[in-house]
Amino acid sequence: MKKYLILFTSFVLLSCENKIDAPSEINELFSYYNKAWSDGKVEDIIDNVYGVPCTLYLPDGVVPLNSKNDIRNFLNNTFSELDKNNYGFSKFNNWEHVRLSQNVAIVEQNFTRYLKDGTVMVPKERTASYVLGKDEDSKYKIYALIVHSPLSE
Repeated sequence: MKKYLILFTSFVLLSCENKIDAPSEINELFSYYNKAWSDGKVEDIIDNVYGVPCTLYLPDGVVPLNSKNDIRNFLNNTFSELDKNNYGFSKFNNWEHVRLSQNVAIVEQNFTRYLKDGTVMVPKERTASYVLGKDEDSKYKIYALIVHSPLSE
């Protein structure tokens, strides 16, 4: 009987979904970001999502983006590569991690990329971590991005 109780308890604990919430202003930023990214809207991302300077930590190295023009060049190159790989759009799945302090947040989103025909780009679930800070208008922007899989594949 004790064995079954332990097994049942383990099943219940593993079955419970651990939902992580982020404040509405962060949810709104990432909803906007994911839509702008899916639509390839470089100027919208520059003006409303990334702060300057922004640092990218990619699987193959660190890329400092010290100006809006650096961000523009990076995004244009990334979207060009994504287009060559038949990228269609991205979909937010859930938050993996959310940590807040006074004017800084560290978040990790889980997302899926899809090809233009609607099939999933492998790997199915991707994650990226972000360091957010508040700009002069007290709005969160992304100041650092840690990518856990290649950006353009």
